[in-house]
Amino acid sequence: AFAVVCSENTENWTWFLHHVSQAIPELGQLSFVCFSDRDKGLYAAPFKAFFPNAEHRPCTVHLRRNLKQRYGRTKWAKREDDAFDSMVRATTVPGFMPYFQELMQTFDDIFTLPCGDMLSWTPGVAVQGYLPHPSQFCNAFIDLPTHGIVSSNSSEITNYVGKHIGAR
Repeated sequence: AFAVVCSENTENWTWFLHHVSQAIPELGQLSFVCFSDRDKGLYAAPFKAFFPNAEHRPCTVHLRRNLKQRYGRTKWAKREDDAFDSMVRATTVPGFMPYFQELMQTFDDIFTLPCGDMLSWTPGVAVQGYLPHPSQFCNAFIDLPTHGIVSSNSSEITNYVGKHIGAR
């Protein structure tokens, strides 16, 4: 589903979610994961009110792009990309941990970790990192099947085509 609106804001996202839920009422009963680009309007919209069994997660392609911007291409290179991808795609916590630890050793401010969190390297200290807690986007912590999908790439193709058609 898609809509053409003036801006991505909470009001428009709420309108969109409402109409999708009305057009496809079965979605309200299904368990699924929705990946998006962390638009503030969508995160503020009442996603769970329309799709109570679904989970809304940030797109890892957007997260990685933001990390490259933050740390620069010299510090965030192919090795970090590979560790991030492996960490995100790991389906168990033991499989996730080596990649998480590798990234934490290099970037101690990368993840948001509350005081006393099981992943915290400094017990008793909360870390306000650049990214949300890994449980918000890593497969090891997602209860619903994602079938290997961790991004909103299919939507990005539509965005790309729309931008280039509009640019002509």
